[in-house]
Amino acid sequence: MLQGILHEVVPDREGLLSCKDLARCLRRPDPAPEPQKGYDLAQKQGLADLLRDADIRLVRADFILKLQHDRQRLPRRQEAESAYVDGRTALVTHEEVRCVVFKQSPTPPSKKHLTATSNYRTTSEAALSTLPSS
Repeated sequence: MLQGILHEVVPDREGLLSCKDLARCLRRPDPAPEPQKGYDLAQKQGLADLLRDADIRLVRADFILKLQHDRQRLPRRQEAESAYVDGRTALVTHEEVRCVVFKQSPTPPSKKHLTATSNYRTTSEAALSTLPSS
C-alpha cells in the first residue's frame, strides 16, 4: 500500500513529501478485496478442492501410529514430505484425495476418518525456545 502511495506523491525540490498529499492518499478507501472462493465442505469435492488450493496435505494415521510406537514427535511438514510408512508416503497426495473423491481408489471403499491438527503448539514451543532464559 505504501509503495503505491509513494509513487503518487511527488517530492518537492528538496526531496520532501507533502504531508497534505500523503494524507489525501491515505484517506482514500482501500480497493475492494477480491472475492474469495467458497468451498462446500459437506461435499467431498469441496474438501478436495480446499486441500488442493491451500496446499494442505493429510497425514496418514499409520504414520502417526508409527511415530507414537517409536516415541517420536510429529515432524515438520518439510521432513514429513520425504517420510514413508509401509511403502507409502507419510502425507497423502492430492492425487490420492482426488481418486477417493471420484471413487478411483484401488482399495475397496471404506469410511475415511479425518482429524484436523494445528501447528500452533509447535509454533509456541519454537517461540518459547528463542526467549532468553532468566
